[in-house]
Amino acid sequence: MKNIYKYEISLIKMDLSKKSVKADTRITINSMLIGVAATVLFIIIAINPKMLAGNFWLSLQLVLVIPFLITSSLSYSKLAYKKEHKIWNTYAWICFVIGYCFMINVIAILVSAIGLIAIGISLIAVNLALTYLYAFLDYKYGEGSILEEVSKYTLFTILNIFLGLLVILKYYIL
Repeated sequence: MKNIYKYEISLIKMDLSKKSVKADTRITINSMLIGVAATVLFIIIAINPKMLAGNFWLSLQLVLVIPFLITSSLSYSKLAYKKEHKIWNTYAWICFVIGYCFMINVIAILVSAIGLIAIGISLIAVNLALTYLYAFLDYKYGEGSILEEVSKYTLFTILNIFLGLLVILKYYIL
């Protein structure tokens, strides 16, 4: 009987360890993206603040990427010790997707603003293609369902198209 309890405790510790590693990894990624976003924001403010004033969608996304990624990190930190693992993981993932999309969109818009429109559009296209390949691999070799993968990446696609691609088209082509 004691061996069964030891085995269960061992499984619980292993599960907590995996959650902790997952949380640490994602918090590290978020921290790097926050650093990039803050650096870009401060450089633009120092060099050309009119760029921010002249493009509402660029300014909005560049400023909001930071709180979304911070909230994602705080939510991921809950994975290591909260019972409501799925809720915190989902909330953290949604905040990450929004922040990450804003970051990609900001870079694409900035590249387009200096005249490299095809590269800005390519960034969004490649980002979407790589994300869908990742989703396919995650579905094929992971534990999720196709409905879960589609629902996860619908938000990602909508944000990239409406706040990235269409902003580029509006400001720099049309």
